[in-house]
Amino acid sequence: MRKKMLAAGIVTVVMVGLSAPALAKPGAADAPQITGLESPLRVAAGATPTDEVTVEPVDSTVELQRNDAGSWVPVKTFRPTAAGIVSLRYPTAESGVQGYRVIPTAADVSGDPQPVEVIGYQRRATLEGWPTEEIYVRKGEQVVRRLTASPAGAQVELQSRASGSWKVVQTMRVRDDGTLRVDLGKVGVGTTPYRLVIPHQDLVQDRYLTSIWRVTGYSTPPRTMLPDILNRLVRPLGIPKVEWPGVASGETARAVCVARELSGMKPRRSNPSPALRAKWMGAKPFRKAPKGMVDGVNVDITCQAAYFVKRGKILRAVPVSTGRAAFPTGRGTYRIYRGVNGTETSLQFPDDHWNMYRSLYFNGGEALHGSWSDEYVLTYPDSHGCVRMLHRDVDWLWSNGWTVGTTVRVYGSWK
Repeated sequence: MRKKMLAAGIVTVVMVGLSAPALAKPGAADAPQITGLESPLRVAAGATPTDEVTVEPVDSTVELQRNDAGSWVPVKTFRPTAAGIVSLRYPTAESGVQGYRVIPTAADVSGDPQPVEVIGYQRRATLEGWPTEEIYVRKGEQVVRRLTASPAGAQVELQSRASGSWKVVQTMRVRDDGTLRVDLGKVGVGTTPYRLVIPHQDLVQDRYLTSIWRVTGYSTPPRTMLPDILNRLVRPLGIPKVEWPGVASGETARAVCVARELSGMKPRRSNPSPALRAKWMGAKPFRKAPKGMVDGVNVDITCQAAYFVKRGKILRAVPVSTGRAAFPTGRGTYRIYRGVNGTETSLQFPDDHWNMYRSLYFNGGEALHGSWSDEYVLTYPDSHGCVRMLHRDVDWLWSNGWTVGTTVRVYGSWK
């Protein structure tokens, strides 16, 4: 009988030993519980998100942890009020999605971790580097643009317009480093308008829309692209901006003439052929002075332009207006022999007011000079023999010491 009781006691002990761990298993009835936890929490970037939850039992503690590169890092520990209320306070929200989890503990017993996503949204996305000017691309070339944008992770739509409506052709996301790669693919013949749209989403409060970018694919460069070509090649040197493709326009004709001359061709003010336009498409901005130009100021009557050359390099190409038919500017090579650093009135052709600015005389009464207004620098010969220049270009000559002793070569003809 005693042996049976001992055996029973052993069984009882074993049974108690087996059941004890089950009472401490997370998620059991006595494990602390959280209710009312909100996820995701969506707040403006820079704000401090909070959330009020209930914890049972009331003597629990609540630990907030943050996901840092795959590891959970403790942020802060909270204790509930007598009513079991905990006011969770998260770190200031950054732009993007941050992962957190909340773990309640009581009497060495942990509850289940509760995941929380905090989404820090920007009121408006940002995007830099999207082109605005129309470009021309040879048929079959691939067009890729790398932009900077925020917030990281935001969805971006590339849209094109066809038959009067916009359609999504590609969906992308801003990379973690704040860059965005836009690939239009291989361009076909014709003009296609593109735009980027960053729609309303968890990360962005307000919709963002870029300007329209027109991409034209060509097999033979059209005349309409001529201003873009000329502005890229000669405008950096000082030639005025070209607005119209028609060579009948004075500024376009001058720019075409300059581009021809700096390409090593005979200066002419006529419309360039498709082959020449194609050649200029792949050309780099002009810097090397063509054969025959001198170090100094080279005045081309044909182009109505002057080239400032030093050691065989074009420093500037600028607009001028030379002598009209009745008073042609003398052709030849000269040296500046006198300068007037101020304003003066021509003795031979006086006006109601001064009409010469910072004159540099090179051939008798002929001088390089500015006028009462830059508007007198026309696209055709109009002076009484002098070479009119813009004030900025005459100032450049004086500022850089290109005064007395500087060589001046005048050549070409106006037809």
